[in-house]
Amino acid sequence: VNSVASSKKLNRMRVSMKVDTKNLLALREMLNNAEVNVTKSEGGKAGTEVTTMAVGDTGATVCCTAPDMMQKMGLRVKDLLPTSLTLFAANNKSLTVLGAMPIIITAQTVNGLSQVTARDMMYVVEELTMTFVSRDALVDLGSINSFFPCAPAPMSYGSVAGIRGTSTDTVREEPCIRPRKYAGPVAECGCPLRVEAPPPPALPFPAVEENK
Repeated sequence: VNSVASSKKLNRMRVSMKVDTKNLLALREMLNNAEVNVTKSEGGKAGTEVTTMAVGDTGATVCCTAPDMMQKMGLRVKDLLPTSLTLFAANNKSLTVLGAMPIIITAQTVNGLSQVTARDMMYVVEELTMTFVSRDALVDLGSINSFFPCAPAPMSYGSVAGIRGTSTDTVREEPCIRPRKYAGPVAECGCPLRVEAPPPPALPFPAVEENK
């Protein structure tokens, strides 16, 4: 039991969410629904950004949240987009989906120096008490790779590499990597030996205005 609780705690992530009101209105128009006022509701104004602790669930196919979170973001049940989606809990119990809303999710990077934003459809579920972020949304936020859970392919380094690293790694100096299938002269470090560039080729005619 303790390991399960610990695992759920590790999957927690702080996210900020707000309703994508522009897309909400556009989708309502596409669905030929009656006009709805999404600027006011019992919970406040639609588009209000709410920060909460969510579960990053790599097993979830859609993002879903609780009704109180919907109200905090400024919508009521009648403001939601209708949906025929059926969701099931881990115990195969059918859940009550009240509707859907397009949202903008923002999460901080691990170093806290920047933010990443993604757009997704959030489904409001009556039985839920917290927010779940789906696998696709986690990919969009950069929390996991698109090929998860497969291992990544080996990184390909350049033919000459005095520094090895990526934008997300701590760059560290390492010995140069000798390129494969190279039979030319090399320097002491193992890199191809630098040679002087050849002289530029001669023009077939004088470089004057008349020869343009």
